[in-house]
Amino acid sequence: MLISMFFTDQGAPATGLSPTIDIWLSDGSSVVSSASMSEVDGGFYYFDFTSYDDDLDYFIRADGGSSLSDTDRYIAGTNEIGQVTSQLTLQDTALSYILGLVQSNFRIQNQTYDGNGNLTAAKISIYPSAIETDNDVNPLATYTVSASYGASGNLTDYKVTQD
Repeated sequence: MLISMFFTDQGAPATGLSPTIDIWLSDGSSVVSSASMSEVDGGFYYFDFTSYDDDLDYFIRADGGSSLSDTDRYIAGTNEIGQVTSQLTLQDTALSYILGLVQSNFRIQNQTYDGNGNLTAAKISIYPSAIETDNDVNPLATYTVSASYGASGNLTDYKVTQD
């Protein structure tokens, strides 16, 4: 992951600097210490954080160097992307379940019927994509369907339970 910073010198883009970067985890442990940043242009600098982990939150401070005033010298921030990524993954999974249950990427199989042609049992599977649905692979969830009918042929009980 590239971490970029923009340095100014009294409001103007600061070029020709040799900034360094420090990165910590939320528990205070140092991950990167005084690593050199590369200049892009126009006051922008970057650091290639190759050991970046999407699941972690980092505290980041860049030091533009002693040629800058104290108000321009340091830039700090956090990624907070770890928590956001985790939440988006959970939401994406939940949305896939909801879409499946409204019959998007939905497959019903192994149906059984009574003598009147009424469905009495089946298996429902929901999938993350149409291709996986077509190939019956990687189901997100499977469900068992059971139905029973009264003497007049009317549906008396219908149940779908997750396996």
